Amino acid sequence: MAQGLINAPATFQRAMQLVLSGLPRELALVYINDLIIFLKDFDSHLEDLRTLLDQVQKCGLKLKVEKAQFVLSEVKYLGFFLSADGIRPDLAKLEALRNMEPLRERAETDHKALLAWKDKKLNNAKLQRWATELADHDLNIQHVPGRLHSEADVLSRLRQKVRNSSTAPCKADGTVPATPVEPVDTNKTEETDHRGDRKGNVQEERELSKQGEGFLEGLKKHSGGDAYTGPRIRYLKTEELSQSNRMSRTILVSADRFRTENGILYCMEGDREQLVVPAALRDCVIASNHDYALFGHLRTRRTLHRVKESFWWPSMANDMKDWCETCGPCQRRTPARGTDPGVTSIPVSGLRELYGMDIVGLFRTAPGGYKYILVVTDHYTKWAHVFPLVEMSATTIARLLLDFVFLDHGFPRFLLSDRGTNFCAEIVSTLSRLLGVERIRTTAYHPQGNGLTERFNQTLVNMLAKCLEKNPEKWAAVCRQYAWAYNTSVHDITSHTPYELMFGMIPPHSLLPVNAFADVPATDVADWLEFLKKEMEET
Repeated sequence: MAQGLINAPATFQRAMQLVLSGLPRELALVYINDLIIFLKDFDSHLEDLRTLLDQVQKCGLKLKVEKAQFVLSEVKYLGFFLSADGIRPDLAKLEALRNMEPLRERAETDHKALLAWKDKKLNNAKLQRWATELADHDLNIQHVPGRLHSEADVLSRLRQKVRNSSTAPCKADGTVPATPVEPVDTNKTEETDHRGDRKGNVQEERELSKQGEGFLEGLKKHSGGDAYTGPRIRYLKTEELSQSNRMSRTILVSADRFRTENGILYCMEGDREQLVVPAALRDCVIASNHDYALFGHLRTRRTLHRVKESFWWPSMANDMKDWCETCGPCQRRTPARGTDPGVTSIPVSGLRELYGMDIVGLFRTAPGGYKYILVVTDHYTKWAHVFPLVEMSATTIARLLLDFVFLDHGFPRFLLSDRGTNFCAEIVSTLSRLLGVERIRTTAYHPQGNGLTERFNQTLVNMLAKCLEKNPEKWAAVCRQYAWAYNTSVHDITSHTPYELMFGMIPPHSLLPVNAFADVPATDVADWLEFLKKEMEET
């Protein structure tokens, strides 16, 4: 048979199998032109060899003696060595695998920012995690400009009307085929073993159920054995020290700041008494004051201020920063801040001097038909009112202002808004005139004139996005809860909470069973009124 023809090896293999078809498989094997005869003993081997040669001669074939080997104790056949000891591979065949160079990967993308992942320092925890994953691969990222990138990824080429379809066929601009994308199951929960990590790992979910159950019992249980609270509790009870000299000096110097009661350590910070939290319960305290719905995933400074009203432990500021930096919703939704443009706030001299109002929306339609949010802010205390709206008519706005803002908190001197037709309507103007409220409006197409309200709008939208990733349609039911979180957290401008400036008392800062209300230095109504006046003057 001429070699080099199409299917010649397969045809020759089939022919050789026909030649040996009359012989038992235990006698001989053939692979194309390689024949092997098994040897049990010398006498039987001679008989088997004679039978095989007669069969080959009968079929008109010839064997080349120069390539034949007889009576071997070990034979190399198809990359293996066969002997009485068994079968073993030919090490020469494995040498290529040993010396094979690692696979070099090249990724072409039009996302130029990926070129910097190896060289630049990454401050984002999620990017650090992905950089660590990619570091295990010999990956070369090559930038291809978008206009030349004809093989773009599927998601960037799907048409808007079929992006959420799991069955519709998709093509990129009618030329490049694209694979249909299955919709994401938002109710699916995946378990991970990275829950205890901090730096470099974003916490996607933190369970808040049962955070407050048995909290005081947990304090008693863990405080005695904690590395920080344990020695101090024992010293305050027995006035004996068993630690190293350095630890003993630290405990002695700070002993006046602490007291113990029922196995729980308390720290005195000025006029405020705080619970000292052992290490085992610190995550519970932070989660209850940051992740819980009433507190809206606010940033580090606001969360730290809330926790410090009732709790204390060493390095709590760093722990709070690490928690917020590894919080998945916060990392996805917290916007980057630019430089201060130098614009100052509108000067106000007292409570209820200036109110600002605005409409936020359009949102996804919530149960009840709600689509918008009316926001009203007090420029002096920074207090914010929010009201979900089905429609933003002037009649609805006037009714909410009268029933839930003016009658509950008093009439402002000025009411600031943009030039929307619903704000400039006759019914709103008439209501303001009858109540002695002077209407002022921002410059057209210049929302910065109502900066406090606009800034709160951004904060509110980010809080809703962080806390309602899985159930965004519930925003109307919880938007007032997030306004509460804002009103009970410290404000950067006043360094006080809007609640404190509005009501003259410290708000409840934690859902854990701790009395977070300040002691009121008043015995009757007159003293209480004098106390409020003094607090407002100092503020």
